[in-house]
Amino acid sequence: MEKVVLYCRVSTQVQDYERQVSDLTQFAKKHQWEIAETFTEKISGAKKNDERKELTSLLSYARVHYINRLLATELSRLGRDTLQVLAAINMLNKAKVSLYIMNYNIETLTLDGKVNPICLLKSEKLPRKKSINVDIMPVTRKNYNARDVSATDSYEWIRKNDCGKYLQSFPHKKS
Repeated sequence: MEKVVLYCRVSTQVQDYERQVSDLTQFAKKHQWEIAETFTEKISGAKKNDERKELTSLLSYARVHYINRLLATELSRLGRDTLQVLAAINMLNKAKVSLYIMNYNIETLTLDGKVNPICLLKSEKLPRKKSINVDIMPVTRKNYNARDVSATDSYEWIRKNDCGKYLQSFPHKKS
């Protein structure tokens, strides 16, 4: 049985992360994955990784325990600062822990432990954003509320920006 950890975050003390815990728990049960640990915190995603106690604990836990996946409902739960999120994902990748992002139905690592090519879209193909919202690839042409952006918008953005040709070029050779 595969082992997973859950990570749930809300930004303020008055918000509740129970829906995230419930959704991820149901998802893990559906796939018959064992939940090894659940990390929850109430802190702004704009804080640096080292200021976030539970995220720091999670990353340490992933390094010393055999975990297959980290489950998160949205990428924005990992943080709002792009560089901080990328640093966390890099640490997970080095520990061979795949980040599963529920609202995108995507994992950062393939079944054989390699970086998922869809997660390697070149940065020049991605819209420039100061922070990551629920909509990492979709529409940025207007100030959309991230909750109003659907998966269809993400696919439309990829199609319009001709990312398909780039994805077909994998396996990618390092230059």
